Amino acid sequence: MPEPRTYFFESCLGVFQGGGCRGAAFVGALRHVAERGVNFSGVAGTSAGSIIAALLAAGATADQIGALLAQIDFKDFLRPPEPIKSKISTWQRIGGAIGDWFYPGISEVIQKHGRYSSVKIEEWLNGALKQLLPKTDGKNVKFKDLIKPLWVVAADIVAQAVKVWSHGQSPDEDVAHAVRCSCSIPGFFQPVDNHYVDGGILSNLPSFTFSSEASAIHSKRILAFTLRLDTPEDYFKAVLNTALDGSVNIQARLVENVYEIRIQTGSISATDFADMDDKKTAQLIRNGTDAAKEFFDGELGKVRPSSARRTVCEGTDEVLTELTTILNVRNIKKLFVADEDSNWLYSIFPAFLKWRTQGVEIHAFLPPEDRKPHELYRRRLMAEMGIVFHSTAQVPFRGFLIDPQNSTDCAALVYMEDTVGNEVRAIKYVGPDDFPAIRALHAMLGPVGTYSEAGPPKLQRGSDLDLEKKLRDHVSQYGQASISMRMETVNVSDLMALSSLVREYKYQQIKSLHGMFRTAGLDPFDVAVVKYPGGKETIVTPPIVEASGKSFYLIQGTTRAFFCVREGIEQIRCLVVRNLSAALPSANHTPIREVLVGGRTLNTLERYGQPIDADFRHIEFAVHLPSETLL
Repeated sequence: MPEPRTYFFESCLGVFQGGGCRGAAFVGALRHVAERGVNFSGVAGTSAGSIIAALLAAGATADQIGALLAQIDFKDFLRPPEPIKSKISTWQRIGGAIGDWFYPGISEVIQKHGRYSSVKIEEWLNGALKQLLPKTDGKNVKFKDLIKPLWVVAADIVAQAVKVWSHGQSPDEDVAHAVRCSCSIPGFFQPVDNHYVDGGILSNLPSFTFSSEASAIHSKRILAFTLRLDTPEDYFKAVLNTALDGSVNIQARLVENVYEIRIQTGSISATDFADMDDKKTAQLIRNGTDAAKEFFDGELGKVRPSSARRTVCEGTDEVLTELTTILNVRNIKKLFVADEDSNWLYSIFPAFLKWRTQGVEIHAFLPPEDRKPHELYRRRLMAEMGIVFHSTAQVPFRGFLIDPQNSTDCAALVYMEDTVGNEVRAIKYVGPDDFPAIRALHAMLGPVGTYSEAGPPKLQRGSDLDLEKKLRDHVSQYGQASISMRMETVNVSDLMALSSLVREYKYQQIKSLHGMFRTAGLDPFDVAVVKYPGGKETIVTPPIVEASGKSFYLIQGTTRAFFCVREGIEQIRCLVVRNLSAALPSANHTPIREVLVGGRTLNTLERYGQPIDADFRHIEFAVHLPSETLL
C-alpha cells in the first residue's frame, strides 16, 4: 500500500548537511520523501550535502542520484595532493617524516596542507551534471544552467569568512568547482585555490542561506536532512567530525520553520572513504529511508504550531496558503469569514467549492451591500453556493475561523491591525492552546441563527461553444474570425509556462479540484460547469493554451498543468487557440517541468519577470463577466 502523502511539504526548501562519504544516506531519505509527495523549490548544501543539492538542482530524481552514486569508487576520490607554491622548511620536512611514524599521511598535511586533492570530486560531479543537463552550453555547468535554485557553502580561510555560491550571487560560476570547495575537508583534502575548505567549519547545515529575499519567495518551510554519528573512534576523528557536525543545532536555530530528518550513520565517519563498500552504502541508504519514514509518520505532530511559536503570515499569499493547507489536512465542519470585502472567494474558489460539496457550513460576515460589480457578483455566487451572508455594519476583525467551537481542532487566521502601508500580516492560532482566543473571536461575530442546508453544488460537463463565445466576445486578442479554438488533448511535456513560479495556495487546491473532476467522470481538466442547487451554473475554465509551431504556451491553467507533472499525468485537456497574431503576454517561456512553487507572496514581476498588463488575456473576467453571470 502506498505511503500517505505529505500534508505540509509538497513544496518546500531542502537543505543537506555535510558528512563526507556518509552522504549516501541521503539517497534512501530522498526516495522515501519522493513517495510522500515532497518537492523542493530550492536546495542548499554543505560538503557531501552540496553534491546531493547540486544533483537535485539539475533535475535529478532520487533514483538517478542513487544510480550516479552507485557508480562511485570512493577510493578514486583520494587523489595524490597537488604541489603547492609555498616553501617547505627543513624542520617541516623532518616533523612530517617523524609524524608519519605515528599518523601515516601527516607529512602531506604539514607540507601540502592536505593528504589528498579533491579534484576528482569536481571532475565527477561536472560529468554527472552534464548527463542531467545535456543542452548545457560550454564545458562546465554553471549556476544559471540549473533547473532549481542552488546555494553551496564553503569556508574562505583567507578572508576568514563564509563563502556562498548561488544562482543569484554567482550565476556564471561553475557548480562543480563550488561543490568541490565545499567538500574539501581540512587536513584530509587540500584547500581549493589555497582559499576554500569544507563549509562545515562555519555552517554544516546552511539553512541560513534561505533567509535572503531571493530564496524567500520559494517557500517558508525548510526540510533539513542531517547525519548523526553514533561513536567517534579516536581523538582526531572525534575532533574532525565535531567540526563537521557540531554546528548543526546552532544553524537550525538561526532560521525559523526548519524541520529536521535525522539520519543515524552508525560508526561510519565523514572521512571513511577508503573503507566504504557496497554493504556500508546499503546500510546508509536503509538508515536514510527509516529516518524519513519516521519523520513523515509523525508529520502532523512535528509541524503543528504552538502558542509558544506562532505562525505569522507575511502577505496575502501566505494567509491563503495556510488556509488551503487545512483543505488537505483535515475535514472541517464550520468556517467563518469576516472581512471588508469578498476578494478571497476569487482567490480560493476551488477550496470553497470543495468545502461546500462536503457539506461544510460556511458563514461570511461582510459590510452592507457594496455596489461594485465584482463584489455584487461574488455575493450572488456565495448565495448560490450556500454560503450564508451576514451583513455587518462594523466588521469586528478580519480573518478566518475554522471550527471555533471545537476546543481541540479549532484554528484561526486573523489579520493584524498593525499592518504597515500595503503590507498584509496575519497570525495563526490553533487549539487547544489558543481555544480561549478563538472562542472570543467567534463570540464577537454574534449569533448566526439556524443553518439550513440547500444541497451541495455539483460539477458537470460544460459546453465548448458557450466557453468559446465568451472568450471571443470579451478577450480582445481572440475576437478575430481567423482564430481557431477547440478543446484538445495535449501532452503535458509539450506545454510552456509564461511564469517560472506558481502560487502555493493555488497549487494546494488543485488536488481537490482534480478529485472533483474524477468523481464527476470528467477528464482533467475538461470544460465543466458548477451546477448550483437553485439551477444556475458557472463555468470552470479549462487550461487555455496558444499554439505556435510545436509549442503550446499556457495562458490559463499553469498550476493545473504543473500538478499533472508532479502527479505523473501525461496528458491534459486544454482549449487550444491557433492562428493568433497577438504577441504572448510574457517573454518568460519556461518548460512546465521546470516551473517552481512560490510559497511567499509574489508580485507580477517575480512570477513573470516583466510587467504583462498590456498584453494580458483577461480570461477569468471574460468567462465570469459580472454583468452577465448568475443574474
